[in-house]
Amino acid sequence: MRSLYLNFSTFYQAVVKTHTSYTQYDSVSILLYGCLRENAASELSDRTSSCYVTGSHNINKSCLSGLFALPISEIISRFIMLKFQNVESAVVACKNLLPVVSGLSNNERHKLLSLFTENEKVSDNINYMFLASVFMHALKCNTKNVFKLTKEEQNFLSSLDCTYDKEDNSTNEGKSSFRKDHINSRDDAHFSISTVRSFLQNDPSMQIKQFLFPEQLSEFQALCNLVLQPQNDIISLDEGDVQILFEGLRYHDYCYAAMLGGNIETIGRQINLLHIREVQKIIIYIFSDNNISLDDVETIASYVQKLVAVDSSIIFAAKEVETDRIECLLLWS
Repeated sequence: MRSLYLNFSTFYQAVVKTHTSYTQYDSVSILLYGCLRENAASELSDRTSSCYVTGSHNINKSCLSGLFALPISEIISRFIMLKFQNVESAVVACKNLLPVVSGLSNNERHKLLSLFTENEKVSDNINYMFLASVFMHALKCNTKNVFKLTKEEQNFLSSLDCTYDKEDNSTNEGKSSFRKDHINSRDDAHFSISTVRSFLQNDPSMQIKQFLFPEQLSEFQALCNLVLQPQNDIISLDEGDVQILFEGLRYHDYCYAAMLGGNIETIGRQINLLHIREVQKIIIYIFSDNNISLDDVETIASYVQKLVAVDSSIIFAAKEVETDRIECLLLWS
């Protein structure tokens, strides 16, 4: 599947289409004109709304100019008007959309995602602020990056809320809740070597696990969130470092994780067995007691450097933990 960009059609397919009970033309009318189609001053035909949500046509320039002149509070009110069946599910889809679209700088992507990570547990109004902010950014997409979406691409975008459990929870006033079997928030994660191993069902030998995108995105994100926990860091990661793993992922791509263990030489031999020669993005996370040195960390990183593509992005970090051997977690996509 080709690269997708953050624009009106990709946003609509991921965030709006499966989360509101309004018809397509009314949903588009609410977003663009702030009312149902029958009350809109501008005529919006079925064909035009269909072209907008599939990317066949760019949105009318005069309409865009009007939208950019509005305060963010008005955009938020339009999302409230859509009456999402579950706003949290729409927010998750929006959050999962950002790592997979092209055309955003790392700073732009991180700024938008920070709205979600900082506010995912607060009121609906904050959730609507996140949706409105991403929507307005989508409207700024260069027209050359708007193209007609295939059915496969539309289905992929509509599946981006897959990390959300849509079954009603009677103990939560009928609202859906995040799945508890995987950690979806850094606040919920508690780092330990045994928890990392449990993700990979790791035994004493080298273990590799693949994560299918988007179906297993939440599990891979949870593993990444786990190692982000600030606990006894020797060399730390931040969310921007981990974010590179999600950039440009396409439907049915894989992310990978491998847990290696032993002394430095043993880990080097295990790394040589990995099929990572075409890898463009990889994170090396080393867990050891306080006897490991920066030279040791760089030695392990050099084993990876010899195998991957010359222009690969390699990030390494380390935590001090209680262990009788060096353990090394590799994450790549």
